[in-house]
Amino acid sequence: MSTETIALPRPDVRVVLSAALGAVALGLAAWTLVLQHSLPASYTVDRWAAAWAGFDVLLAGLFAATAWLLHRHDRLAPAAGLATAVALVLDAWFDCATAAASDLPTSLLMAAVELPVAAVLTAWAVRATREAE
Repeated sequence: MSTETIALPRPDVRVVLSAALGAVALGLAAWTLVLQHSLPASYTVDRWAAAWAGFDVLLAGLFAATAWLLHRHDRLAPAAGLATAVALVLDAWFDCATAAASDLPTSLLMAAVELPVAAVLTAWAVRATREAE
């Protein structure tokens, strides 16, 4: 894959940026272990409905932005599609991870729809980005 047409940072900036991003990844891995061993098994949330409704509004906005950019043949459409795919994966994860036992079948059914859509959007975004090079 050629990178000549992609606007990348200068080599010195790329080194610093990649090192910083790698350090953040390692830090988050360590933080995840801390959370795994320190968070309570359950937690009462005062704004549960607002959190889920807000995320669904975000997801709807991402779908709308992707559709609009694609309709306009905008170069940013694949990036919006990838963002939508990531949000779908997150939605499926948190739906299943936070579901009560009685709600888990519905959450799994939703994930069975969301994850293939996320895969299609990701494949399209990668293909469209590579074709643009």
